[in-house]
Amino acid sequence: MNLPRWFRGASVVTLILLMVSRGWPQNGPAHETVLDLKVEVADLVLRGTIQAIQRHMVGQFQEVAVTVKVLETIKGENQSTIEVADSTNSGFQQPYYDDWQAAGHEFLWFLRKPATGESAFSLSPDIDHKSLIPLVRDIRSLTPAGISSSFPPGYLTAEMRVLRNPDEILAAVRNAAAYRPTKKSECYISVIGPPGCEVGVPYRMLLWPSDGYVQYVQMPVDERMETLCRRMIQRPDELWMMPAGNSSRTYEVPDPERSALAREQGVRCLRSFRSEANIALLRTVAKEGPAPSTPYYRGPRFDPVGVAAETLESWGIIAR
Repeated sequence: MNLPRWFRGASVVTLILLMVSRGWPQNGPAHETVLDLKVEVADLVLRGTIQAIQRHMVGQFQEVAVTVKVLETIKGENQSTIEVADSTNSGFQQPYYDDWQAAGHEFLWFLRKPATGESAFSLSPDIDHKSLIPLVRDIRSLTPAGISSSFPPGYLTAEMRVLRNPDEILAAVRNAAAYRPTKKSECYISVIGPPGCEVGVPYRMLLWPSDGYVQYVQMPVDERMETLCRRMIQRPDELWMMPAGNSSRTYEVPDPERSALAREQGVRCLRSFRSEANIALLRTVAKEGPAPSTPYYRGPRFDPVGVAAETLESWGIIAR
């Protein structure tokens, strides 16, 4: 759908805000973007409160102009205020800007510079559409009683830490903005899509999982992703012992299958990082014998040994 664009004022920056609710149906596994990648792909990362709101109708669309008072510029050029233009079909649920303004809620804004031929900033491209993060203790305060929040209960980092406390989220975003990767690579999945590269993780790790034993996180394609790949291969049990992103038991796997699930996904994501050390690691995995299977288990089987051999072959290396 092509939404109308609206902007005004030369003294403030204008951006297009598209709010996407989690109530929209999903097919297959979910994808969530780690905080580190949100920061990496954004040109401007701000912390601010809502200062003023204006609304008017253009056909079937309601356009909401939100002036944001900038409290902190975490990444990019410093500005005192920004103006947000939210063009939304009038039949959809509108964000509760007035309530957020009255309460003085702070948000993190992840923004992208205007493209060629455009004059407005926009929310940074993000596969889970969460480029606006509230810094509140209880997200239930952002919507009236009885209405589900469009914000997740927490956010993931590249280390697979689940952050729910706003102070921890803010600290992680500041650290990510200061981080300088030393080992950039390319995602082995050569398709045009969301930023970063997808890495399969157990269902328990996502805040808002969908269908499937394996869900996906979008990672920056550098040493942070490689570290996670190797970690899942060498220390797979850690992903089952650390705090989970959700409490659902829908897609649990038996204990004997857990290690194989994590290790197979680690092998798959390591394909983006060919090196002598990773070749040696995958050769070791490819020589392992078959893992014991769980009797009467009818769920999916995971095969890190076979996938390691396939990855080596994709690099032109025979597994020996």
